Amino acid sequence: MRDFALARLIVAGDRSARRRLLGIIAGVMVGVAVFLLLTAAYQAFGERSRRSSWHTPITASPTALTPDTELTAHTAGAASTLDHVGNRTVTVLLVATTEDTRVRIPGSDVVPRPGQYLASPALAELIDSAPADQLGERYGEQVGALSNDAVEGPDSLVAVIGADQSQVLGRQGPGMPPPQVVTELVGHDYASQVWRIVAAIGAIATLVPVLLLIAIVTDLGAAQRAERFATLRLIGATPGQVARIAAAETAATTLLGALLGVITYLALIPAAARIVINSSRFFPHDLLASPAVIAASVLGTTLGAAAVAWWRPRRAGIGPLGASRERSER
Repeated sequence: MRDFALARLIVAGDRSARRRLLGIIAGVMVGVAVFLLLTAAYQAFGERSRRSSWHTPITASPTALTPDTELTAHTAGAASTLDHVGNRTVTVLLVATTEDTRVRIPGSDVVPRPGQYLASPALAELIDSAPADQLGERYGEQVGALSNDAVEGPDSLVAVIGADQSQVLGRQGPGMPPPQVVTELVGHDYASQVWRIVAAIGAIATLVPVLLLIAIVTDLGAAQRAERFATLRLIGATPGQVARIAAAETAATTLLGALLGVITYLALIPAAARIVINSSRFFPHDLLASPAVIAASVLGTTLGAAAVAWWRPRRAGIGPLGASRERSER
């Protein structure tokens, strides 16, 4: 008997069998969508940290800025502080440079001189919406804007202000490092290796229930399937045919569920990006997993479920009378 004819007995045998397949598709869809969202968010945390930490210079061997420090084209004086606009906090970085400086500001090709500043998109929008005497004149003349690659998220308020060396020495925010001499402004993905390990453990702990959901839904109706497999054996199907049919059925439903999960994941990105972490929401592209991750999730889920579905009937040794024999619970 051909595998296709046998498969129809399993897949479309009755309404309950079709409901079971729809349940598997729905469960895999939800599991894959949540899995991709969590994976993309975990990958985005390090990048967001890097974008939000460059304006708080922290180096392994800091060089303190003093009144006697002589800045060169390759060095700059930097100090971080905080400002407040209503109930919102603005991160301010003061930089003192020479006229021929080669120190770059992340997210901009302009290095502000004394009396000039760069603003993040959200801060520039806030300044434009406020009266000039309240906020627009606070930092000087705006000479540029920071790109999205240099801010944590669309709500981040960041200002880079050009200043004299004496002004940098006189400004230090509470809890901020003292004024330093820097050669470049770079961020770090995690504050320490401990934070990286904690983030990895948290991601794994969050993903385990999702993987369990996928494993559980692909095993829906196991008792009913065992009876049908035994029926197939009774009408002449070989153990190999039964295993192949089980694998093909699970692979097809899991693949469909995984593809629907990818579509659901893409549709949920705008809503998930509105979640506020630290000081800002996510950029939508932060939660967009790479094509390789998406493909690996779909293929891994499909192949894994199919392999387990193929292995179980082979291991169970279902015979022609398998449905009528008592089996001990494992």
